[in-house]
This record gives sequence, C-alpha cells and structure tokens, in this order.
Amino acid sequence: LGLVNDVLDLAKLESTQTLPTHAVAIDLGKTTRRLVADVVEAAAARGQSLAVEAPEGVHATLDERHLERIVLNLLSNAMKFTPAGGEIRVSVSADAAGFHLAVKDSGIGIPEESLGAIFERFRQLDQGRARKYEGTGIGLALVSELTRLLGGTVAVASRVGEGTTFTVSFPRPPSSRSLPAR
Repeated sequence: LGLVNDVLDLAKLESTQTLPTHAVAIDLGKTTRRLVADVVEAAAARGQSLAVEAPEGVHATLDERHLERIVLNLLSNAMKFTPAGGEIRVSVSADAAGFHLAVKDSGIGIPEESLGAIFERFRQLDQGRARKYEGTGIGLALVSELTRLLGGTVAVASRVGEGTTFTVSFPRPPSSRSLPAR
C-alpha cells in the first residue's frame, strides 16, 4: 500500500507539481527520534546498528506526513545498502539558515558518476541480471520531490566502500513566530 501511495504521489507531483500540504509546528528532534524508534528493531534484525542524535527543541513548521515519508525512505535506503555489522546514524541540527536532517550509513556507497542520477524516478543503480538489491527506484525520487515541495533541498555525499550521507535542509521561515510544537 505504501508503494502504491508513493507511485500515486509521484504521478500527482508530475502532473500538478504539488500535493496538499498541512504545515504545523513540530519538534523535529522528537519526531525524528520517534521515526527511528519505529525501525530500530528491523535494523537490529539485519545486524545493523542505528543511532540517532536529535535534540528536543529544534522546532520547524513542516508537513509532518511528508517529513515522515522523507525520513522513512532515507532510513529504508540506508538499511538496504548497509551490510550486517554496519552503522546508520541519523542527526538533526539547526543553524541560522535552517534545519538539517542527515542520514549517514557505512554501506556500499554510490559511484561518483552515478550521484547526479540517484534522484531520478525509477532509476536503479543496481541493474541487470545480477541485481542484488530490491527496489523500484521510487524512494529517493519521492524524497527529492517532497523535500522540494516543503521548500527544502536534499544533498548527497558518498564514497564507494565507505558509505553515503543524505542531508535534507529546510530554510527558516522569514518571520520566525514561535508556535507551540506538537
């Protein structure tokens, strides 16, 4: 069902360039810790360690449902490409420019020549008959589209054999009225 919803949302974004959003004030650290807690057992079952550094009090006004899909897709991707014994670290931070969420893994990494294509829809770097990793090529495209929809940017840094870091950044709103966080 989640995959079907992702495909439908990508189709909506392609045709209308937008999805309904409902921005609310959230504690980004608290929300991120909750999402990581939802997958920590799955990571442990795969022999991966999953750590989170997300202090409370990092308040942002975002669509929580879209943020959840961004975080869970990044975590799923990290888990897929990190071998047993590997580590995945999630961090939340804020600075004068905005809010940042990073998902770093010690996985297989992405070749430099492929970095420019990883956010393309239905793009899979592991193709052909010897394909080792499951996937549809939707997750990172959806991360990119939802991040853009929320006014943010997503960046990737990777080294083959050392791992990958995805960093999603959201700017601070022009007027930083303080709203109570959920």
